Amino acid sequence: MKMINVAWLVTPLASLGGAPHYLRTLGRHIDKSRYRIYLIYFSKNTSLDFEHFYGDIPGIELIYMPELGSATQLYLPAIAGLVKLLREKKVHVLETIFIQSDILGVIAAMIAGTPYVMSSVRGVLIPERTSWFKRALYTSLYKLAQKRFDVIEALSMAAKRDLCQTFGVPEVKVRVVPIGVDLDELSEDALLPATGQNKLAALEYAGPLVGVACVLSWQKGVVFFIDSIPIVRQQFPTARFVVIGDGDQRGMLEARAAKLGISDRVDFLGWVSPASAAMRYLDIVVLPSTREGMSWTLVEAMALGKPVVASKVGGMVEVVVDGKTGYLVKPRSSTALAEGICKLLADPDRARQIGVEGASIIQQCFTAQRMAREVEQIYEQLLARGSR
Repeated sequence: MKMINVAWLVTPLASLGGAPHYLRTLGRHIDKSRYRIYLIYFSKNTSLDFEHFYGDIPGIELIYMPELGSATQLYLPAIAGLVKLLREKKVHVLETIFIQSDILGVIAAMIAGTPYVMSSVRGVLIPERTSWFKRALYTSLYKLAQKRFDVIEALSMAAKRDLCQTFGVPEVKVRVVPIGVDLDELSEDALLPATGQNKLAALEYAGPLVGVACVLSWQKGVVFFIDSIPIVRQQFPTARFVVIGDGDQRGMLEARAAKLGISDRVDFLGWVSPASAAMRYLDIVVLPSTREGMSWTLVEAMALGKPVVASKVGGMVEVVVDGKTGYLVKPRSSTALAEGICKLLADPDRARQIGVEGASIIQQCFTAQRMAREVEQIYEQLLARGSR
């Protein structure tokens, strides 16, 4: 059988969030006897070791391309470098992740003559608090780019609706492929110490432990989690809280905790890898996002049997069955978030049952094997079309 060359283009990689986990999981489960994978990436974040993150996956060639950061040169070196690489590797399918990759990838593929281009939308395409100018520019450019995509992969029905309504993408062009987590890897990770000195295990917590694990950006809504802590402590004074992750909001969040007088009750741990090794110590996992396509952390937490409290936004409702596999609460409301957390803390038996129900849903519907097969199916359908 002929080998198919597939390139994954992702820039900028700023954290070990959902997109990197998608590529890692897909890389572990895609059929290497059929697909030769090139992962092309750029990152300004020197504190994260992406070579290590992907290095243990056989059959994937990592290509770091500094030209992808050439904003001051209008990305002309990036486009030239991509064209050269796509031709050299004789890429059949280019899959782009993040809007910057989408735009650069489409242009380079057109010049290089790459047969098929696929956009993979792993969440909110344009982040909240993007300036009006950038938002207008990215929206216009994506509307043009989407006309050249052969297919767009969305991780939830909510993401598909946003693509169709905001960017004018025809419904027939969008394929929904929900997140799939590697249950075997999660089991292995649960036995590993968290990076550093097993940060959570090293801390002694007398009461229940409630936490978030995510990039500390505005749209993750962690400020509402911080604001919920004093409310929860009124009913559960022994409860402790942790924030796992890092980002541009960390300083503000730490200052907020200090202002509320709860710095001694909440620990900011920074990046902990693997996150699943840290989440096993949590009694409740919270995701207070203001916008969300579908959360990798949420799905992993449920797979680990953790009861969850999440904002009722985007694709969250496609994973969490309110009251059965977790609690969905009003977004941007620390009071609603606190109520959901308190419900679980007040009834540990119910919380455990919710965790069991959540894990069952993930095992049935959100596995890595299912995700990989569905992505392969998209590749094969593209190839079956023949030349343009």
